[in-house]
Amino acid sequence: METELLAWCAGMFEGEGTVTISSGGRKGYTVLRVQLQMTDEDVPRRFYERWGGTLRLVPRRRSTHRDSWAWSAGSATAARFLYDIAPYVRTARVREKVALALEYHEARVQGSRDPEYRARRWEFKDRMAELNRRGQ
Repeated sequence: METELLAWCAGMFEGEGTVTISSGGRKGYTVLRVQLQMTDEDVPRRFYERWGGTLRLVPRRRSTHRDSWAWSAGSATAARFLYDIAPYVRTARVREKVALALEYHEARVQGSRDPEYRARRWEFKDRMAELNRRGQ
């Protein structure tokens, strides 16, 4: 059953989720993030219950839109999620993003203030941004 659940989660994430490396809370720092957003609460809630993170209601932006639910996780929680689903990801582009995100996570040095280290982290961020560009 666990294998089927993880395969299902991987498929949902491939279709509706995103993985990013974004600027962090402190100047010059970056953070790994994953997010899944849908109008149905059930699916993001399952991700939240399995991996933790944050579940929130996202109000509609236009009168023609519907409210949606967003599950998100950062740092170690995001990495744990990606490690769990990685064997089940089928699309090449998403596999590449997951691999880059896990490489980023494994290369971390807790509390490093080394400017070269931070520059390498920003290189990961730029590579992920390139993968996330529309049409890629």
